[in-house]
Amino acid sequence: MKKRTFARIFFLSALMIVTLVPAVAYAQISIAVVDVEKVMATSEAAKSIKKQAKEHSDKFETELKAVENQLKKDLESLRQESEKLSKEDMEKKAQTFYLKRSQSSKTLKTRLAKLRVSESKAVNELTEAIFEVCAKIAAEKKYDLIISRGNVIVGAKSLDITDEVMKKLNTALPSVKMTVPAE
Repeated sequence: MKKRTFARIFFLSALMIVTLVPAVAYAQISIAVVDVEKVMATSEAAKSIKKQAKEHSDKFETELKAVENQLKKDLESLRQESEKLSKEDMEKKAQTFYLKRSQSSKTLKTRLAKLRVSESKAVNELTEAIFEVCAKIAAEKKYDLIISRGNVIVGAKSLDITDEVMKKLNTALPSVKMTVPAE
């Protein structure tokens, strides 16, 4: 009889624990949502990265057109000289032209790669700053979990802290300098 009473008490206690623990655990979790894509697109630092990337890209495009124009002039000059030069001299000039074209292409590809790396580093710096701001907000407001809006199908608007993240990020990181190494 004592065994049965003990078993019933144990069973009822276990049942209460199993039913109450999820409710208590659920009530203690504090979640927030951040639209990271929006922050990455519209923050002051993001705008500064886009502006600098466009400036560098425009400058690169201008230089590319200048190189193309010079190569076209050199090729036309080579064609005009072809009738006046001996076969050996023509081959030397043609070889020099193709070497110059190859070197120009290699230089431009290297500069474009450096531009892309610089932009990527700036975006990484921005991403790290966003995560730091989110971590500070999580500590201040005691959030257990902050998730990206892209991972949320449905959520209450009250969970969204994007505007707060944006405000603190714009204060902490108003711009990011892209450093493109010179040739």
